Amino acid sequence: MTLKILKPKVSVSLILDDEFIQYCELNNIEDIEKFAREIFNRGFTILKYGEKPQIKENKVVTPSKVVKTNVMKDNNNLYDE
Repeated sequence: MTLKILKPKVSVSLILDDEFIQYCELNNIEDIEKFAREIFNRGFTILKYGEKPQIKENKVVTPSKVVKTNVMKDNNNLYDE
């Protein structure tokens, strides 16, 4: 027999400022609390795992066709073009 210890789930609430609510109203977002949870989860995931690598697309133009290649950029130098 295996015992599983469950921690009680803590209820957490977000306090949304007026700017966030105005943004939702201007963009016709009806479920503001759901949107706030999604934004929080996305931000927490970025904080936890880091941002995804940025892909820079290079186009090589030849007279007959366009060839696309993808180059992975280093996250440490995001503003370097």
